Amino acid sequence: MRKLSIKFDGIRVGVLIFLMIFYLFPLYWMVVTSLRAPELVNHDVSLFPTSVTFKSYIYMIKNTNFPRQFYNSFVVAIVTTILSTILATLAGYGFSRLRFKGKEFLKTGILIFQMFPKIMLVTPYFIMMRKLGLINTHLALILAYTSFTQPFCIWMLIGFFDAIPTDLDDCAFVDGANRLQTFFKIILPLAAPGVAATALFALILSWEEFLFSLVLAVSPNAVLLPQGLASMITEYDTLYEPMMAGAVMVSTPLILIYIFLEKYFVSGLTAGAVKG
Repeated sequence: MRKLSIKFDGIRVGVLIFLMIFYLFPLYWMVVTSLRAPELVNHDVSLFPTSVTFKSYIYMIKNTNFPRQFYNSFVVAIVTTILSTILATLAGYGFSRLRFKGKEFLKTGILIFQMFPKIMLVTPYFIMMRKLGLINTHLALILAYTSFTQPFCIWMLIGFFDAIPTDLDDCAFVDGANRLQTFFKIILPLAAPGVAATALFALILSWEEFLFSLVLAVSPNAVLLPQGLASMITEYDTLYEPMMAGAVMVSTPLILIYIFLEKYFVSGLTAGAVKG
């Protein structure tokens, strides 16, 4: 029986190793390719680089509009994340704790909006932003991104707030706290893992979004990172090495942010809420 258990353990380990290699290999190939010198022809496709150079990174910074694109994406993503998180947190708490007419209808409507394909919303958004004179502005992208990050963020936070006992609200009310004081001083700290997860979702979605930025930001100075990287694939040539260098620089901030926020995901949702 023990030999059979050891055999299954070995199979599980083997499967995990295979999956790890399968999912990490694209990242490895991206990094390895970025450390090669830029070439128009005769690209090095060896599994291990024969030489390591940062010329592709230098090329992206000096010979392309990558710094401006990074700045545009940074501004849009950060503002969208902050705005989406604040609105979703307030809405999620309201749906979780308050009773009002049309509550279930609004919750269902928010969920239905999430089901619409983005391609159906591009034309209405473009017409609306053009009439408002917001094409090629950060505000247009922030408004668009915030609108389609809200449904999932709100529903996600409703679940987190529902998991927090309402007895905590009642105890706070008995002690003389009002609704806002209860929310900010008691409920919000306990919902920190949910708020962090929601913020990370909004950040990832706004950082990597391509379709809306392609339509709402057409000026060279308004282009975001996904457009900038995609524009390096042309009919006549493709600089794979600089493009991979750009992809590494685009991916690194999200990886670092996820590592920083990981502690919020593993921490207990109501740890320390009730003293023994």
